[in-house]
Amino acid sequence: MKKFKTILILTLILDIIQFIPLVIAKMGGEMKSQMISDFNIEGLANSAPALEVFDIMFHIIGFIYLGTILSVVYTLRLKTLEGLKSATFVLFIVHLFWTLPDFVNSLSVACIVIGIIILSTRSLEMKDAKKVLLSIGIADLFFLINGLLQHFTTPVNVPVPAIGLIALISILAFYTALKKPN
Repeated sequence: MKKFKTILILTLILDIIQFIPLVIAKMGGEMKSQMISDFNIEGLANSAPALEVFDIMFHIIGFIYLGTILSVVYTLRLKTLEGLKSATFVLFIVHLFWTLPDFVNSLSVACIVIGIIILSTRSLEMKDAKKVLLSIGIADLFFLINGLLQHFTTPVNVPVPAIGLIALISILAFYTALKKPN
């Protein structure tokens, strides 16, 4: 149960860090202007109805994110292993689908999360650690495929060294996970 709690605390910290720009942007100022310019929509900053829709969108996304954070806090209070397993699976689904629409930008955050997961598995038995490593290799393979698709089919310029590094990490993860013990 302690490992569940550790992962949930890390999730809560990352969720709060990701929520901060939304709160700052809602207050107005430079952060809001930057977010508006990131949409790359001509005339958005000068259109009052568009800015009103933008503010409504901030409210909706803010409440959804606040609900996600409160769900993680509630899950931290659970006392049974079965309850923790069920709640963390639901939180996994919520976080997965929350990041899918903006997968390219969440790619760097997801890589950091995978690094944290790797660090938290140091005390696992070899068999269990290899399962986790194989899963990480599969996740990195999806990151690689997405990075290549984004690089070659969209105007998004995913850096080639990042794609190469993800490919290398994925290959090493598969090699280590599938290598027979000596």
